[in-house]
Amino acid sequence: MAESSSSGSRARDAFLSLVSLVRRAKADYDSEGRFAKLRIQIVALFALNLVAAGVVAFASRDLTLRLDAWWQIGFPSNLIVVQNLSDRPVRDVTMVLDGRYTAHVAVLKPGSNGLEIEKEFLDAKKFAPLKDEPPKLLEIQTVDARIRLPLAKRN
Repeated sequence: MAESSSSGSRARDAFLSLVSLVRRAKADYDSEGRFAKLRIQIVALFALNLVAAGVVAFASRDLTLRLDAWWQIGFPSNLIVVQNLSDRPVRDVTMVLDGRYTAHVAVLKPGSNGLEIEKEFLDAKKFAPLKDEPPKLLEIQTVDARIRLPLAKRN
């Protein structure tokens, strides 16, 4: 318990030091002349510009989905195979087959991932696609991106 109060005391001391630093900086700023204030504002705008550039660079990182998909006949169920062509897993994936049947996958690992059509893709009434109708389109959605892939049969 003593360690907990000690860390709380350190956090409080750090906060009070920060408040004191801000107050001193404001007092110094208020006591400066017009040109010194202008210089400080220019430096602050430059720093803000650097932060904004960093945010834009982070936000525009590569969020494209590098995926391929096809369907194949299997037993006991036909399969949709989704191949993750990137070297990192894709998380929190929703797949919509032919605009009607939905499957949710927590993680698509790099490489091929098979999903049983009749077990994993269900519509709003919990019905699976008909086995004799070949799937045509797979829409894959993540938090960051969406891709539509036409499906072809492969063996």
